[in-house]
Amino acid sequence: MLAQIALAAIFVAAFAGAAFAQADKRQSGVGYPSVAAAIEAVKAKPGVRVSVQDGWTVIAEQGGLVLGTFTPPGHPAHPTVARREAKQHANAAWYVDQRVLCQAAKAACDKINAEFVELNNQMRRAIERDGPRPDRVPPARAK
Repeated sequence: MLAQIALAAIFVAAFAGAAFAQADKRQSGVGYPSVAAAIEAVKAKPGVRVSVQDGWTVIAEQGGLVLGTFTPPGHPAHPTVARREAKQHANAAWYVDQRVLCQAAKAACDKINAEFVELNNQMRRAIERDGPRPDRVPPARAK
């Protein structure tokens, strides 16, 4: 299970770039005005896989190459959603396109964003080492 979490984290981290939105902004990089709106809309999409690990909700779409990770209640950065998508450059290099909407205090948001970036880096390294495996990309979450 830890290996699955690490692989998912690598997937997320692999994609460079992060967008950060505070609660007072009307638009967010995740495409929804709030974390609550995001989870309801993404859960309603056909073909998504929803899982819960240690309270974290992870929604995988598009064969596992797009992950929406939602903090559990009680987490310092709750409510937060990280939308991470594994993409490939024309030169075949993999990266993770990350968008985060955090509606918590700035310090907690900064911390969770940095944790997701590290998970993305781990995922990118795993994809480079082992190749993409959308059939078994596990849920990924920050600490």
